[in-house]
Amino acid sequence: MLQTLFYQLIINFIILHHHITHYQCYELSEKMIVQQLLNNYETASRPVKLGNKTLNTSIRVILQQVVDLDEKNQILLASLLVQLKWIDETIKYRILQLNQFYHQSYNNEFKKYFKSIVLPSSRVWTPDLYVYNNADDGKNGLLDVSQSRVRVNQEGEVTWNLPVSTRSSCKC
Repeated sequence: MLQTLFYQLIINFIILHHHITHYQCYELSEKMIVQQLLNNYETASRPVKLGNKTLNTSIRVILQQVVDLDEKNQILLASLLVQLKWIDETIKYRILQLNQFYHQSYNNEFKKYFKSIVLPSSRVWTPDLYVYNNADDGKNGLLDVSQSRVRVNQEGEVTWNLPVSTRSSCKC
């Protein structure tokens, strides 16, 4: 009886150790992937192969709530969800390189493991966002999105979802 209990304890320990080691392995892999994707990445320049190439960016704006409407002064305070998408060719190229390396070394584990990764928006190129009819005193209309995050998928597509509050003028 005691011997059986001892063996069960040993087997449970081995299984638990395997799961912990397996988890740590993937955690280290994600850290390594981020380091390799963003090593010497320049956030100030557009992520295109050629400088004269256009970077297509799609934008979707969803009005979540009209917080306030000052009819007399024609000012609208609104809560929006802004979604931007674009292909980051620098990251796309680096993902292809990593995929080739992992395919040779780990039998295509990279594609199974790396579907997408979430990064601080400050670590990748992002377009500047302005409110054209800005009504905030002392501000130029540039939205502060420094604390936001982006999602990058296997194809190098960057998705940036931003909850934004704007104060804009309705005057023409």
